[in-house]
Amino acid sequence: MWRIWSKQFTEQIQIKEIKAARLLILLSKWFKKSEPFDVTSIIFKKVLSRRLAVQALYQWQLNEQPIDKIIEEFKSSKLYTNIDAEYFAYLLTNIDSKFEELKKMIEKASNLSWGRIQPVEKGVILIGVLELQSGILDPHITINECVELSKHFGSEDGYKFINGVLDSIKSNL
Repeated sequence: MWRIWSKQFTEQIQIKEIKAARLLILLSKWFKKSEPFDVTSIIFKKVLSRRLAVQALYQWQLNEQPIDKIIEEFKSSKLYTNIDAEYFAYLLTNIDSKFEELKKMIEKASNLSWGRIQPVEKGVILIGVLELQSGILDPHITINECVELSKHFGSEDGYKFINGVLDSIKSNL
């Protein structure tokens, strides 16, 4: 089952990458740049890092493998070459080390037990809470990125749940 889901997830990411690359090229022409935008820019790599991290966290929840082993497995992925590998590892290792703290924050903000939250939403929220807690990005950007991840890979209305939980956590930090 994991392999089928993984293949579908990877195909969805590749389609989104192509659409994003086309959009960036169109934007670069619109702004009359001499060269198209670099589709592997720092921002784009971080977006892809988050997407791959959601997939890795899904695997981590289902298989309960050590996070280091999962990171090693993902290094062989075609998508791994296009991401910010350091950021990907940062997300996963810090979520692993701070898991209980992050989980308690999520349960408190959502008023749900951990077991009632869907696995994909768990991964997205964990990434969001870690980014909010660390102050890496502006909180609004973090929440927006997580909402977009949830729209693409989560349940139909999961993005509303993600938005509410992360907004609540942002207010309490």
